[in-house]
Amino acid sequence: MAAFGLWRESGRARLRQPPPTEVYAHNWPAFEVWSAVWRQWKWLGGGFAAPVRIGLDWTQVEAVMRMKGMRKRTRARVMNALGVMEDAALEVIARRAQDKR
Repeated sequence: MAAFGLWRESGRARLRQPPPTEVYAHNWPAFEVWSAVWRQWKWLGGGFAAPVRIGLDWTQVEAVMRMKGMRKRTRARVMNALGVMEDAALEVIARRAQDKR
């Protein structure tokens, strides 16, 4: 159960809450979009190799930003921030995959 972030207390399974994280106000729009699209990856796979994440699906990112009513200037800034977040996430994913081998 711990692998899924659950723990037992008096016979009931409960979800373990992550510690609070501070987000600077100027990063909040990017954090909001990341929270909505962090599962929207493009995958490369085929042949004998396992599928690999190659990056965010940017059409989904743009759709979320439009649904949130973000202005074009804000969208450009958020796209830059999401690119940094995407690179960091891909590094962590690659490191975890390497550790499993």
